Amino acid sequence: MNLESFPNEILLYLFEFLDDVHIFQAFYGLNNRFNSLLFSSSRNYHFDFQSISKNTFSSIFSLYICKFPDRITSIRFSNNDELQDLIQHLFCRSLLIRSFSNLRLLSFDHMSSYETIKEIISECHFIPHLTYLRFNKCYMSLTNGRYQLLIDNIWQIPKLIRCHVDISFHGRIHYLSPTITSSYLKYLTIQSVNIQFSDLLRLIIHTPHLTHLSIEINEYFMNDISLYRLESIVSLKLYARDASFAIEKFLTCMPNLRHLTIELLNTYLGKIRHWLYGRYEYNSDHYTNIRRDRFYIEINGYQWKKIIVNHLPKLNTFQLKMKEYCWNCDMKENHVDTLLQSFSTNFWIRDHRWFVRCKWINDQQWASIYLYTLPHSFDRYTILHPLMLSKSTSPNEIDYWCCDHLQKLQ
Repeated sequence: MNLESFPNEILLYLFEFLDDVHIFQAFYGLNNRFNSLLFSSSRNYHFDFQSISKNTFSSIFSLYICKFPDRITSIRFSNNDELQDLIQHLFCRSLLIRSFSNLRLLSFDHMSSYETIKEIISECHFIPHLTYLRFNKCYMSLTNGRYQLLIDNIWQIPKLIRCHVDISFHGRIHYLSPTITSSYLKYLTIQSVNIQFSDLLRLIIHTPHLTHLSIEINEYFMNDISLYRLESIVSLKLYARDASFAIEKFLTCMPNLRHLTIELLNTYLGKIRHWLYGRYEYNSDHYTNIRRDRFYIEINGYQWKKIIVNHLPKLNTFQLKMKEYCWNCDMKENHVDTLLQSFSTNFWIRDHRWFVRCKWINDQQWASIYLYTLPHSFDRYTILHPLMLSKSTSPNEIDYWCCDHLQKLQ
């Protein structure tokens, strides 16, 4: 049975699972029947322009985009090396983003022009059905005023529900909050900039329906948060660098949290700064703990249990990854055993079946110890080495070796 033997209804159904760039490259010009199916009035179009040539884009632009802009429901643009200045090329064709009147998803990768991004966001205000806007791996140099204008313009998009902002700003160290209130935004991801707690509070105030939040924080994150409650948040994805001391206070603010994914990186220099700034009590025990020849993990299984039981009563999903350092090679495995023991109580094993694995290398040059919950649910996987050692709290050590979410090997 070949593909042409299928009825049109089946072929149109199969097309729904494919990107229209691939469909165009595979079927356009094959015969009159497939050409008719490609332009069927019952079809909506989904275009991913990440890895195509300018010639292919020009053909698709002439055949689809110019003729049927109101039937395009999702577009992903990329301004990488292969398609330099693709967005400007589109604008030069006198077709505005607002022409895509039924667009639901709009995504941009590797953008570097502030003026282009500003124009795109302004055009999004005129797309009545746009619910998802995504900027991925973009980079630019901005003043505070321009950055504030960019954020406020995003928050003004009328029906926006999901927003992913991964824009690195040269010279910036933290995020600026919106001054405009969004009535629809529920899912928000902010990457490549660190957020301070005061900015996060303003963000929550201007995003009253926010339920899913993904952010990055560092040691400068905390202010006095004891009086605040972030009750709308039910899902949190957090990357924290040298900010373990702030985690318990932060999570105390989220009594309705149901899903928590958290990655903690604690550096030796970070521990020194915390001690100097008075974040550790000034006594000999804490001073001993930050010596290079000792191992000190800031939040172990006992402390995580206390945080969850006391402050997160509705938590259903817990995904954790921590990185610590131990320069004493002879004591490293003993420290791993102590750490795993803290995650081996009935709370972890029997009540929730939340298992963890530790990985390390018994070598003086490799001080890192990694701990993560099973199965591995993070996009980066670290320590690929022939001498790597591993222990887990799983009843069967060979279980949970799949890494379905893996994107980067380190």
